[in-house]
Amino acid sequence: MTSDMQNSPQHSATPSEEKQGGLPMRGLAMILIAVAVLLAAWALWSMQGKDDTSTTSAGQTQSTETNAGTIAESSGSSDSEQASAEPGTSEETSAEQPAADGEAANAAGAAAAGGASSANGNSTPVNTLYVLNNSTVPQLAARVADSLSGDYQKVESGNLPDTIIPQNTVYFTAGNTEAEKAARELADRVSGVAMERSDALPTETEGKDALVLVLVQDVAL
Repeated sequence: MTSDMQNSPQHSATPSEEKQGGLPMRGLAMILIAVAVLLAAWALWSMQGKDDTSTTSAGQTQSTETNAGTIAESSGSSDSEQASAEPGTSEETSAEQPAADGEAANAAGAAAAGGASSANGNSTPVNTLYVLNNSTVPQLAARVADSLSGDYQKVESGNLPDTIIPQNTVYFTAGNTEAEKAARELADRVSGVAMERSDALPTETEGKDALVLVLVQDVAL
């Protein structure tokens, strides 16, 4: 009896004591689980909030782009309709503009040509006619001068005895196109020829606007 009692354990844990020692561990585990659940719920809520915000922003951006495209299409349609509503006006204006420009250019060219001719002395009109008698017909120059007095501002008559001219001749100043033209017309009337001025003519008959008619034979005007 004594040996058994001595060999037996002095103290052994009872079930009630084990139960009392395990309670704190279980409570702590439950608290940790609850905290983990709360954290997971908060994370899930945060993710859903971000997704909703992104979806809303994307929807607003798409709506803005759609409205901008609609406005641009409306503006383009209005411009096209306005342009097609008045096609004739622009075409008529374009067609009339070159014609007006061409007329203005022609007028300017004619004025420039006239100015240049006047500056060069090539278009001086004929205002004076000298009629000289180189024939044996008395008063021939005076009679012809009277007949031509209405065609010129100044008409004078005289004699040319010191030289012999082969035929009725109208002399004009070289380089004066108007005088040359008038000389040829008068030469046709007196059945003669037109020539540039000769040194045989009297100096008092000189002048760019003067013609000299030398009569060798009678004419009927």
